[in-house]
Amino acid sequence: MVKMKFGTFLQFNPRVGLEPTFNYILKVARATEEGGLYSLWISDHLAFPPDRGPSEEGELFEAWTALSALSMVTKRVKLGPLVSNNSFRHPALLAKMATTLDIISGGRLILGIGAGWFKWEHLSSSIPWEPHSRRIGRLMESVKVVKALWTEKRANFEGRYYQLKDAVSEPKPLQRPRPPIWIGGSSEEILQIVAEEGDGLEVGRKPLKEFEGIVATLRRHCHKAGRAIGALTLAAHCTAIVSNSHSRAMESARGVAEVMRISLESFKDTNIVGSSDECISRVEDLSRIGFSHLILQFEPSLESLKLFVREVMPSFT
Repeated sequence: MVKMKFGTFLQFNPRVGLEPTFNYILKVARATEEGGLYSLWISDHLAFPPDRGPSEEGELFEAWTALSALSMVTKRVKLGPLVSNNSFRHPALLAKMATTLDIISGGRLILGIGAGWFKWEHLSSSIPWEPHSRRIGRLMESVKVVKALWTEKRANFEGRYYQLKDAVSEPKPLQRPRPPIWIGGSSEEILQIVAEEGDGLEVGRKPLKEFEGIVATLRRHCHKAGRAIGALTLAAHCTAIVSNSHSRAMESARGVAEVMRISLESFKDTNIVGSSDECISRVEDLSRIGFSHLILQFEPSLESLKLFVREVMPSFT
């Protein structure tokens, strides 16, 4: 039997059924916990352009604030941003926010963090947009800064972008030695950061062949860094449409693909779609590649989540 942990990803497409309200977020969170899933994630975005607005992606709540609220209505599931945009917050502030969530949740934080990729989102809000190399450099340093503040009584760091001078960050996180850090992305540079500094990789919506290439590249970087890839958690996220029949799943998938402005074939190639048996087969493929955690955006309704819990998850626990 293949082992796999599952999580729920909260980002809404109201045109295909999910309500962009906090009350609905609470419903999804409770269903995630009651269903025995391992984790619950919220995307970290400020806005989408008008032509990709509420009719397509849904209204967006601030990730860390929402996660703090959800920590009060859940008891077991791990909580994290998918993934926290490094451009939005100084790493010293991020370390404090993450510590706070870890403590109030009883030690349930997974820190997902990425370099930031959405140029429009930055420019529309006057947040500096830097070249890829600088964003990567900042991300590498941010991970080191957060680790130092989480684990050292007086933290010192001298980087190109960030500096700490006898910095104090108390209290420390509840988890020991510290919460896990999963780094989002799939570029060569991101995979190098994962191999050198991360506890896990989070990557989304790829064909299986691309996932295989990503894992092979990460294994190469791990070898150079003197780490075993097995020491890392490999997590993938995608949309999941589970139905009692293939035809019904394809009907739902067609609607979601139209909202995402991609072909049905492309949607099927990069997500989990179909009957329970078809979904089991897809999860087995991801496990074979090396992934041990799957984070799912369930569409078009909570029924897809409940069916997944009943008919797919038991094959992997």
